[in-house]
Amino acid sequence: MKPDYQECRRCGSCCRAHAGNISATLTDIRRWMREGRKDILIFFFIRKEDGSLIRGDVEGYQTMEGVTGIEMRNPVNLERFCVCPFLRQETEDRSACSIHETKPRVCFYYTPWKWAADSEITSCPTREKPV
Repeated sequence: MKPDYQECRRCGSCCRAHAGNISATLTDIRRWMREGRKDILIFFFIRKEDGSLIRGDVEGYQTMEGVTGIEMRNPVNLERFCVCPFLRQETEDRSACSIHETKPRVCFYYTPWKWAADSEITSCPTREKPV
């Protein structure tokens, strides 16, 4: 039985719980380059087959050849984030994505309030049964 679908409550739980797993696609990278969004690109690193990381704002790679993934990392120390750097607190219980209009595809499709009741996603309050 599927739960009643609810809308996102904009609590930011997913942006905190899954920040270390946020990735991007080559389509995201190309869009941000086209939009001139270096403020986003500096947080994404392209991992090559040889294990090297290339920062997302570096021009020159236009194919997925030799690319094994695109990861969001801290540009200062290359560590993964505990909280998405684009998450902004609006009120005590309401958050917003500062790049919502052009957020990564993985974030766009992250809709746990629409997933089956037995899903492993538990950090989303919309998954709680209504009182």
